[in-house]
Amino acid sequence: MVCYRGNWISYQIAKRVISLKYISLVNLIMDAPVVTELIQGDLNTRNLKVELDKLLDPAYSDKLQRDYQALRERLGNEGLAEGQRRLSTIPYKIKGITIGAKTAVKIPLKIIPKLA
Repeated sequence: MVCYRGNWISYQIAKRVISLKYISLVNLIMDAPVVTELIQGDLNTRNLKVELDKLLDPAYSDKLQRDYQALRERLGNEGLAEGQRRLSTIPYKIKGITIGAKTAVKIPLKIIPKLA
């Protein structure tokens, strides 16, 4: 589970500057909702309890472990450089421009305050 609640203004700016399907690195790499993301208003006591209770369910825990194993296999054991290359294949958008595997872009952290 990934929980994030930040400054409202910073979140609104980041949401408009960068378009991502997911916010967590695990979900981005797998391009699927492997872990639940409780972001801003979704991060509340009720939702947190529901998600924590899920972790106690053996079937859910087993699926999560299988998903983590698939993540390890996707990243491989080739070392940092190969892992970074694999991560660079995740497409994302900045101001409506799709950035893909063949494009190298560095995003200054000052563009996205409080997300770093």
